Amino acid sequence: MDKYRRVIHNCEAFFINNVSVFAVGYGLRYDCLMKSSLAILAKRSKTKNKVGRKQHPATLAIPARLRRLFYVYLICILASALAATILATRHSAAPLPDPFSAQQRTAVAFRLYYPTTLPKPFYIDLASLGRLEQSVVAMRITDGSGNSQAFTISQQLLPQHIDLEAFYKSFDGRITFPTDIGLATAGIIDSGNTRIVSIVSQDKTWILIQAPSAVSLETLQNTLDSLTASR
Repeated sequence: MDKYRRVIHNCEAFFINNVSVFAVGYGLRYDCLMKSSLAILAKRSKTKNKVGRKQHPATLAIPARLRRLFYVYLICILASALAATILATRHSAAPLPDPFSAQQRTAVAFRLYYPTTLPKPFYIDLASLGRLEQSVVAMRITDGSGNSQAFTISQQLLPQHIDLEAFYKSFDGRITFPTDIGLATAGIIDSGNTRIVSIVSQDKTWILIQAPSAVSLETLQNTLDSLTASR
């Protein structure tokens, strides 16, 4: 029994080492891992015992319980490697380019912001940036499926006499959460049809995101988390 446990331990170590290599980008195939593990088991089964005699074939069979445990460990390791690879790919995606030109930045009296990443399949509708006004700048974010999944990021200089607390009282289910550029306040308006998020940056840019209720709050939070100043 100890011999079998050593075999399992050696195989686990082999898989952990090779799957770690796979997770960082070497792309080792799963079938190669399986063939390598079977080769180790075959090699072990042909070794001689301490007195130099080959063991009886019946004694070489790995107990079913240990064999099942081995495959459970293998599945867990491969699943962890796959999840790590997906996360690494997601976080290593190239940031979105600055959609604002120098002329657009100088046309307004406040700092402009844009998302450097967007949840798939959303993207910035660059055509919407052509309609700039001195007081408000609107950016349309869409997934290409129509208005039901499109939302707008509007930006303007925070008015001097606005009462934000009174404005936020109109939000149903109001919540707040921190972001890199300031504290965000989110809720539902328009009889439950519109999701809204408001945030004031440190340089007094007032950013409003308005979206159909079909767009999740998580999507809007991820968008806010990636906002950066246009340069």
